[in-house]
Amino acid sequence: MVQVAGQTLCNQQYSSCLEKIRPFTLTAILPRYTLFVSDLFLYHGGVSDYTDHFARQLEKHKRLDSVVTPFASTGSASYRIDRFKIAFTRHSYWLDNWVVSRKIATLFYYARLYFDSFRGLKKMALSKKEGCIIFTEYYTQQFDIIIYCARLMGIPYGIVFHGLDLLFAKNRRLRHFKGNFANARFVIYNSAATKKLCLDLFRIQHPHSTILHPGIDPPPANGHPSAYRKSSGFRQTSDQIILSTVSRLIRRKGIDIGIRIAHTLAKSNVHLRYYIGGTGEDRQELETLVRSLGAENYIIFLGEISHEEKYALLDDSDFFLLPNHSAGKSDFEGFGISFLEASLFGNILIGGTHGGVQEAVLNFETGYLFDFDEPESADKAVKVIMDCIAHPELMEKIKKNGKAFVRDKYDWNHLIDRFFQLEAELSN
Repeated sequence: MVQVAGQTLCNQQYSSCLEKIRPFTLTAILPRYTLFVSDLFLYHGGVSDYTDHFARQLEKHKRLDSVVTPFASTGSASYRIDRFKIAFTRHSYWLDNWVVSRKIATLFYYARLYFDSFRGLKKMALSKKEGCIIFTEYYTQQFDIIIYCARLMGIPYGIVFHGLDLLFAKNRRLRHFKGNFANARFVIYNSAATKKLCLDLFRIQHPHSTILHPGIDPPPANGHPSAYRKSSGFRQTSDQIILSTVSRLIRRKGIDIGIRIAHTLAKSNVHLRYYIGGTGEDRQELETLVRSLGAENYIIFLGEISHEEKYALLDDSDFFLLPNHSAGKSDFEGFGISFLEASLFGNILIGGTHGGVQEAVLNFETGYLFDFDEPESADKAVKVIMDCIAHPELMEKIKKNGKAFVRDKYDWNHLIDRFFQLEAELSN
């Protein structure tokens, strides 16, 4: 609650009040934000999409200065994108052939990294004296150093955590983590599971934090989810069941399990095609698995696909498979934005219970969740899919539930209110 002109207002009313009177008196004192990310538009999904949605909301409310990235952006946006000049990667040199010279070269690289961080942050701070930097990721040693330099310079900053970054920090890859965490103006978690992971790993809590889920920008309730609706050709016959996965091809996503699920269904005489969109380090291994099963005719790798192609696929798809797991407790699925997109297009979701996915999927209502760290879960998933196919009314009910769930809970136009509520608490 906030006291304004002798009246008690809730945080939402307070934010609304600020918007109304900003043109007259408060424009200068409302903080403006710079989002700092490494991979804006370099690939679709995850941190990149989270940052883009966050930036567009701040821009909409006239609270964004710019998005800053060390890499040149290849996409277009309604907001300003600035380049942060820094040697983000250490290149190999002939000096690396000897141990001593390799260590000296590495020492010089990190010295240059600190220098570039101070120089770049100083340049940003000169034009953003009333602002705050929000680091929308914290995965690398380079970001660890940049945040540390911002702390030493007294620049206000916040940090967004996605889950896997916390595992990196626990493994001591981020030496400044605890100090950077404690001195952040605020902390944002992408899910309740990520917040719990932070507490479990470090036994620390930040006094000013909130959960800001990844979300979507849904169309009007009476409109189609995509402006790109068209005949895609993914469904070849009307009785064909379409399975889909759109994801990075990495171990924790469980795409190998999805392939085995599709193969088992096909052997049970389900007329299907399974499309896998995305790229990643496991692609070659997954393609080898498909060939070994003799499943090339109905399991198709699409490679990197555009937003338009993704929407067309999800529009045709009946089941979205992403059997995520912990990869032997070495990885973490912070949330799972792909599930929300698939739900919006009327897919029945098959996912894992690991990480924040349980916040993106309502078990038995918008899809089905299994502990895919357990081998028998794949067979359970096959039985559930078979049951859904045998009961078309059940499929329609789940698809309808999914669309309503996403629209009601994960619309970025409403999610951003959580951030402004946190901002109001900080101003008290």
